[in-house]
Amino acid sequence: MSLLKTKLHGTTVVGTKGQVVIPASARRELHIKPGDSLVVVSRFGKFLGMLKTDELGAVVNSFLKKIDSAVGHDRIKRELKAEALRLFKRFNK
Repeated sequence: MSLLKTKLHGTTVVGTKGQVVIPASARRELHIKPGDSLVVVSRFGKFLGMLKTDELGAVVNSFLKKIDSAVGHDRIKRELKAEALRLFKRFNK
């Protein structure tokens, strides 16, 4: 992910039940509607992001293509592919 492609949509507050409100500009841009299912991901123990589950397949396919184009380390490639497919199946029920 390039920081140049990252867009800041504002801030939100975590409520007492752990709920957050996604800023309207982000919902509009990403076509998020009430009832949409989102996958919540974290990275580096600092970053929290969300992805619509119906777009997860495209992300996994892109990830798999990058793995295939990598040179060497066939065992690592197989493990990464298996993990990507496991996650896709888990969240795409």
